[in-house]
Amino acid sequence: MADKEFESAFNSSTGKYDTVLSKDEEKKFDEWRRNNPKNFQSTEGYDLKGYFKENGAVDLTAKGQHLPDTYKKPDHITFSKDSKYHSEETPGGEWSKDDKGKWHFAPSEHNINMHGKDGLKSYFKNSEKEAVLDLKD
Repeated sequence: MADKEFESAFNSSTGKYDTVLSKDEEKKFDEWRRNNPKNFQSTEGYDLKGYFKENGAVDLTAKGQHLPDTYKKPDHITFSKDSKYHSEETPGGEWSKDDKGKWHFAPSEHNINMHGKDGLKSYFKNSEKEAVLDLKD
């Protein structure tokens, strides 16, 4: 399958990976999301509704907040086996900590097919500066 075909097959905009909320939950979710910092408002690549449904209106304004991998969608660049959407069809990468406490990410073939090795390298260089990308050549 060509990269673009593969990407569109798992594009989170299809809604396949979005938790369905009741009308009341949706209203509360929208209010909570609007009050979140910008980096915690997007539902692209992350099932934010699923996180909200399980955890409620958690305050995400504190510095250093990080959402768990549980609700990362298959098109998220660091989609991992810790996501509820990890499957044989969409296997995620793996996070691990070394003896010095430094985080490492070993991408799956799925991660590489979705974002390419250069895309992963760029992301880690710019957005995951404290983590190590473990790419097998």
